[in-house]
Amino acid sequence: MKTEKPIAALRCSSSASSVELDCRACTFHMEETIDGKDYAGCECDRMLLAAVDKIEELMDRCARYAEEIAVLREKVNV
Repeated sequence: MKTEKPIAALRCSSSASSVELDCRACTFHMEETIDGKDYAGCECDRMLLAAVDKIEELMDRCARYAEEIAVLREKVNV
């Protein structure tokens, strides 16, 4: 999943209702009927898990880049 999707969903779910926000277009939007009542909203657990997965992925990438930079610096300073 692209980084923009969980970020947009988190922003949407934490914002007050606005004409500019179309939550129906959100990846995490859900609509269901329970006991005859219609509900619409965010699948918050799925949204948070996607955000955590993306944060971990980006942290791993940063760590790899830091290692690559350290190796390159060592080569330059030899």
